[in-house]
Amino acid sequence: MRPPVYVYDPTPLDVLSRVRGIGRYLQILREVAEPHWIFTQDIKSIPTHGIFINPFINFFQYPRHIKRVTDRQIAVIHDLIGLKYPDDFPVGIKGELATWVNKQVLKSYDAIITDSETSKKDIVT
Repeated sequence: MRPPVYVYDPTPLDVLSRVRGIGRYLQILREVAEPHWIFTQDIKSIPTHGIFINPFINFFQYPRHIKRVTDRQIAVIHDLIGLKYPDDFPVGIKGELATWVNKQVLKSYDAIITDSETSKKDIVT
């Protein structure tokens, strides 16, 4: 039996995310994955035995979780434009600290995927 797949989806609580890129990305995931995948806005309710997909990695905001959530974890990074061009996207000391924390948390993920070749190149370099 395959382990259950849990996808973090805060869009029911975040009106702006519903219509932005990540919200659209989640809409498409829902169309192809439901009812097989479980979409949730409550990370704490996810059991440890399963697969956790987090499509909301924002380097300039503190992560939604610090510790490992499930046995297997997948991060989805949509773009790194703010990290690639820091002069154009100043984040201040809080943003720099959040970036550092996110980089540490990403070490607990088993895989990092992206939805564009440009982001793939940015992640690899």
